[in-house]
Amino acid sequence: MKFLHVGFAVKDIHRSIGLYADLFGIRWEPVKEYAITTYVEGKANPTKALVTHGHTDNGFEFEMVENTQGISADSLILGDREGLSHMAFTVNDLAAARSEAEGRGLRTVTEFSSQKVDFIFLKDERLAGALVQLVKFHGER
Repeated sequence: MKFLHVGFAVKDIHRSIGLYADLFGIRWEPVKEYAITTYVEGKANPTKALVTHGHTDNGFEFEMVENTQGISADSLILGDREGLSHMAFTVNDLAAARSEAEGRGLRTVTEFSSQKVDFIFLKDERLAGALVQLVKFHGER
């Protein structure tokens, strides 16, 4: 397992990335809109979100997500408030990592699968309200 990024749920992605750029010098990638279907407790859940990734000079990565439609993993945990939503890690074998995490008491909240990437979000009350995202990339990132 390798650290990937820290994610934030925000209400206005453009305001938020401007603030973080001004305050901390974070360089942001262009904002992209994604329409995906995640699975929440086994049920298909169409969502749309605006997403960007930012980087510090020493390579630390942030993700900003503005949910625009549907129920996201962030909204399941944070409700209507903004803030730190998750810590993301890359894994080589998502099924094995999921099994290990669930064996340690974490519970899968949402999951997504595509040709480019598969991921799950996990929660546990011991994580102080944050989610953990496990990500398996297929090929180059």
